[in-house]
Amino acid sequence: MFAIGVGTVFGLKEERIAHEDKYPHWIRLAHKMAPKLRKFTYSFDNPLDNLDFDTLFPEGYKIVGCTFTGIVYVEIEAPKNVEKYAALLKLGNALEANDPYYNSEAYRFLKGDIQEYPVCLSIFTGNHKNDLKLPEETIKSCSGDCDDFATLITAGINGLGEVGCFVSIPGHAVAAVTEDHPNSLQDLKGKVLSSNGLILGSSEYVHHKDTPVPQILEEVNEKFLVSSTNALVTTERVFCRQDLKKSLEWYGNLYVKLQEGRAKAAADLLGVNEEELADWREEYCRFYGNILKKLSGKLKENEMEYLKTVREYISDEEQQKVARDYLFTQA
Repeated sequence: MFAIGVGTVFGLKEERIAHEDKYPHWIRLAHKMAPKLRKFTYSFDNPLDNLDFDTLFPEGYKIVGCTFTGIVYVEIEAPKNVEKYAALLKLGNALEANDPYYNSEAYRFLKGDIQEYPVCLSIFTGNHKNDLKLPEETIKSCSGDCDDFATLITAGINGLGEVGCFVSIPGHAVAAVTEDHPNSLQDLKGKVLSSNGLILGSSEYVHHKDTPVPQILEEVNEKFLVSSTNALVTTERVFCRQDLKKSLEWYGNLYVKLQEGRAKAAADLLGVNEEELADWREEYCRFYGNILKKLSGKLKENEMEYLKTVREYISDEEQQKVARDYLFTQA
């Protein structure tokens, strides 16, 4: 039996909610689609496609690496004090990890042995409409990521005449089914808590091919209930956190704040006085803050285009039919 366990969510103690007792149909749908999804492989998007780096860094840049989680590492030229503070951060990280630092580029720059230090920024590229596949394309390629699988499942649920929801949570996207259309992000939480909705998941069936379906359902529902929700897309509406742009800037500023101790440790090692350190930090924060403002504005714009594309795909009747037939009606 699938149930969400007892826990405190949003300050309310919830009793066990046995979805299988009340909604066996939804459980059967999950069981039906699971073997189809387990035939798929997971593929990653190219984060370099998500941003126009020429516009973001008009004075020049060099991409030195990227991750499949959407982080791009970019080296840029910066004012000398910004270089100094960036080098302090790097040296401070080495000190904290007890790594050798005497031959490091950061240490040699701060000691004056080399004259330039490339500032390397970690740039989060966010979501982009180009990352999404049509459900029929996901089926044809037999591969995708969580966004693609969530879109496929949601379209299929809609094709059955039920209410499918595409849900974006930090670092992940999942599909959900509800008795009626949610009217807000919080309303979807309430529907899941009151057993009027069920998170079906997405890439969990690809990553955990041998995990029983009830266990997957329990885990994805519990994760959803304790996570913040970035966005919700149905055929009727797109709901998005209004503070998303501000939160991106806030996280960037928090990153700088958390690194202050490391910079201070490196400054103490080198004998940098408090006034000089404050000047370096102020210029670094101003420089980094200007980049964050430009970046967060573009990420917000990309996010809205991405969510509109999701809605277009899950609302398309032909895509609904293709997804429905593949996931729920074919043997």
